[in-house]
Amino acid sequence: GPSRGATPDWLMAARHEIDDSPLPRVAEVAARHAVHPVYFARTFRSHFGWSVTEYLRWRRIRRAAAAISGTTSTLSSIAAEAGYSDHAHMCREFRRSTGRSPGDFRDRSA
Repeated sequence: GPSRGATPDWLMAARHEIDDSPLPRVAEVAARHAVHPVYFARTFRSHFGWSVTEYLRWRRIRRAAAAISGTTSTLSSIAAEAGYSDHAHMCREFRRSTGRSPGDFRDRSA
């Protein structure tokens, strides 16, 4: 499970950097904090309980869900802004994570 030790300041700063970036590059984040990408990934998992990839996927879904329920933007533009390669990619991941399509999510949020 997640590490019991205090989360290093650099790791918290790196996570905030990931949170603030629409399309973070993990290797670049690791380099800015002077750690090897593998060490970064291992430390991230030990402190937060999930991989960087899982965290990034969760963040994209949350960003997309907020835009779907809170804006009238097209699903294609939401997909692009949330960092998906295309609308279909967002739909697949959204359904996998939420059990619903983005359109169904929007209808139920309205």
